[in-house]
Amino acid sequence: MKRLHISRERERERVDLILLDLVMPHKNGFETLQELKLNKSFADIPVIVLTNLGQEADEKKCRELGAVGYLIKANTAISQVVEEVKLLLEKKDSGR
Repeated sequence: MKRLHISRERERERVDLILLDLVMPHKNGFETLQELKLNKSFADIPVIVLTNLGQEADEKKCRELGAVGYLIKANTAISQVVEEVKLLLEKKDSGR
């Protein structure tokens, strides 16, 4: 069984942004988000949650865990996802 894991080799790669679903086969997105934010190599990478979980409590939990965006797949056009990603990357680039 394959599991998502963060290897030391991956930690050296440059990652600008993470799109994260909450419903995944082996580990939920809440756990993954928490692990990312606790890992010093990934803590400063912005995370946008892209999911079909639309409960206000889910969004609140994600934001408390460090997500900078929360998009509900069923209510979000792909063009809007692209726009959100562009805006965050521009913001990140202007802060460098």
